[in-house]
Amino acid sequence: MDITNTDKLRFDISEIVSARSDQNIEIVQHWFDRNFVKWFLSTDRDEIKNVIPHAYIEGEPEWMNKPNIYDFTYFQKENNSFLKGEKLNINDITNIIKYFDSLSKKELSKIYKQPAEVIFEKTKIFLDLIPNHQLKKDLDYNVFFHIKNNWKWVELLTHKAYEHEGKEMGHCSGSYDPTEQRIISLWDSSDKSHVTIEIWQNEVCQIKGKENKAPESKYVPVVSDFAEFLLTKEIPIVRDGQNIGWLSYNPNKVLKEIEQIPDPITGKIIYGRRYINPKTSNGKKVLDTIIKPHRIIRLGAIIEDCSEQVDTGMTFANFHSSFDLSDLHFSSIDEIYQTISSQKKAILESIIKRIGKKDTKKLNKIIRVLNKFKSLDTVEGFIDISGNLLKNLTNLPACNHLIVNNNLLNNLTGISEEIMTIWADNNRLENLDSLPNSFSGRLLLTDNNIQTLQRSSNRLNNLVGLHVSHNRLRDLVGSPEIISGTGFRCNNNLLKTLEGGPTVVHGDYDVSGNPLTDISSMPRKVTGNFIITKTSLCDEINHKYIAGKCIVKGKILIF
Repeated sequence: MDITNTDKLRFDISEIVSARSDQNIEIVQHWFDRNFVKWFLSTDRDEIKNVIPHAYIEGEPEWMNKPNIYDFTYFQKENNSFLKGEKLNINDITNIIKYFDSLSKKELSKIYKQPAEVIFEKTKIFLDLIPNHQLKKDLDYNVFFHIKNNWKWVELLTHKAYEHEGKEMGHCSGSYDPTEQRIISLWDSSDKSHVTIEIWQNEVCQIKGKENKAPESKYVPVVSDFAEFLLTKEIPIVRDGQNIGWLSYNPNKVLKEIEQIPDPITGKIIYGRRYINPKTSNGKKVLDTIIKPHRIIRLGAIIEDCSEQVDTGMTFANFHSSFDLSDLHFSSIDEIYQTISSQKKAILESIIKRIGKKDTKKLNKIIRVLNKFKSLDTVEGFIDISGNLLKNLTNLPACNHLIVNNNLLNNLTGISEEIMTIWADNNRLENLDSLPNSFSGRLLLTDNNIQTLQRSSNRLNNLVGLHVSHNRLRDLVGSPEIISGTGFRCNNNLLKTLEGGPTVVHGDYDVSGNPLTDISSMPRKVTGNFIITKTSLCDEINHKYIAGKCIVKGKILIF
């Protein structure tokens, strides 16, 4: 095909490229000038070309008066499917540019060798892997605001958009309800998702990267900036702040005798955990007015309780009270002990402020304990060290009940064999190999990165309860045979089958929010509710089939 105005064709392509390409515009432009234009002029797919027959005007070159001479018109603006028989449109050119923008510099440097037909096929594959291009602006999503390099924060509006986000990111947002939760996603210039933020009841409760992991470090600055923006809209971060380097604080989790402390950010009395960027002036204010005073007050309470125990000189054999040092930014158990050693004067002053100086006998004993204190051997109550910066549990006192949510743990090494409850939600655990071999209590591990319940040593013992919701489990191989008390919760994972799961569950059995294709390996008995989500891939998810395979004492709840 001969075209009279190939210069217009090249100019229009150049305008689209310069407006949409993020990197190496010269390389991309050269490919369109050389390879795309060559294809356009030579292909026999006349039905997709944006041309009309040329109307010869006297005085034009003679060759323009021959048959089959055409004029290029323009690339249409319709958002049609990629190269499927309709006229070429701006979206087609943009999709090719998006594919180029996804390449590394090395890959991009080689595109000049690749003809248009090859690039078209690669673009189709690229688009199949990026479901967000199928979503429609203002219907399925709104752009929250744009950031540099054509990246943007978008708010998803429909269940279709939620499902696309879950599929691309490898997490459970597809099971959420747009009328209950808000989902905001970080998209690149190719409309590919990289970070998902969930807002529920006007609070940020999840900040996730791929497969429920923390966002990649290269995205943390832009996510942190966006979180700061949300704070200006009175949308606090109440979970997952540690995933972007923020620190947790709890203004009123301190001794009951202490007067309530207003949140230094809002000036209001609030309860519950909040996260703050430590690099900002507000972050420094929180450290000075909340964290540091709380450390001293609560360490003083521990020393006061220790003074009432039987001590062995340098350590304490039994500590009968509970041990609560949550939300105090300790990075290790040893740092707790070191702080007591280095802050003796401040700790003593906080105790005197609370109890006064009248009981000199008690006060003298507190001073002796404070001077001798080095560590704790055993805590007979619970230990709550959630909301800190712990990466391990080395030198953790033996205890019956441990709460260590919202830390940075990737293993459970350091927990004693006597433990009865481990509550370690929202950490970075990937497996259960470090779990004490004799453990048979309650294991609560929601919001980690656990990929398997199968241990490299022995199988999990029968447990009182097992909660592993919002992880990355693809099967249940390695589960305990029997859950004896508080149920089995494995909702919002990546399960396709129930094979390997428990056979008897006392309490609720919850496997909702999973892409199940086979449920034949369900438990024989559930004393609570059987909770599951209907999927298009498994016809057996119905009341009759479940009731015929499993004795359910509670209700069968299918969502």
